[in-house]
Amino acid sequence: MADVGNVVEVFSAPLEGLVAALGRDISSAQAELDRNALRAQEEIDSDPQLAGLGLQAPWHQLPRVDFQVKLALTTAVEAPAQRAGAGAQIRPSAVRLIAQPLSAAYQNHFNYDVSGSSELSISLVPVPPPQVAAESTMPARLAPEDAQSLALRIRGAGFRKTRGEPAGGFRLDVNFNPLTREWFVLQYDPKAPEKRPVVAAVDDATGAVRVIRS
Repeated sequence: MADVGNVVEVFSAPLEGLVAALGRDISSAQAELDRNALRAQEEIDSDPQLAGLGLQAPWHQLPRVDFQVKLALTTAVEAPAQRAGAGAQIRPSAVRLIAQPLSAAYQNHFNYDVSGSSELSISLVPVPPPQVAAESTMPARLAPEDAQSLALRIRGAGFRKTRGEPAGGFRLDVNFNPLTREWFVLQYDPKAPEKRPVVAAVDDATGAVRVIRS
């Protein structure tokens, strides 16, 4: 998240830049919602009581965002010189719209009369990406024992093991999430449920292992 304390207010910007900035901010907000859903799913898949139930974290979306912005609009034309010198010819380029959002600072600085403003109405609606085959219906490439073996090989992951095998007294669960296409390997002490389990995720396609909790 940007630090608003380091942001400098500008009084004007090209209209296309303003619209693009609105889109970027909405995309950033949606991305943060998606990251939160992934974190919630990771918590579910890392919980010994929930991991085997097939629960999926809720995904929150911004189905439509409407903006109504009051602006002072001016036109600008870039006029680059074709050649230098006293007889230089000027060829105007396309006309651009420059927008000045009517913030309190703008109105006070320029003593602007709001009654002469323009209003820009924008609706940002997400469009679904091209449909691909539903990977969630595809069978897993790895077997549970393969995912378990890959996870236990990782040094420093924190798995309790003896001669490469899970240590006695500790439960080891291996669950596959068809949406994220990952195996979650959990090891915990059923007699001490208050202790956080050791958790690793194994990518079903590549076999790559990432340690979530050690």
